[in-house]
Amino acid sequence: MNLKKAVMQDSILFFAFKNIIYIFILISMAICIYKIFDNKGKDIKKYLPLLVYSVGTISRYIMAFSPTILASGERTAYFWYISICILIILIIKEKILNKEEETWENLKE
Repeated sequence: MNLKKAVMQDSILFFAFKNIIYIFILISMAICIYKIFDNKGKDIKKYLPLLVYSVGTISRYIMAFSPTILASGERTAYFWYISICILIILIIKEKILNKEEETWENLKE
């Protein structure tokens, strides 16, 4: 009986540690997204990527409460995957395309 209790305690600790790491990664990603799109103005466009990421992540967590989560499989993560794809497109637009505009402006001067 003691072995069963020890295994239960270890699995609970592992589950808690895994969730803490997962939450840390989610918060780190949100901070990185905010820093990437940190325009100095008060433009609403700087909050759009953070909103897309938050909505995708929240929808993933809401789907986790579904009683048919095991039967649904990866379909429950569809909106999260789409939000990540939108974020990739926004980051490419922000970093690569804006850098090309800056280099053309420097060449004109």
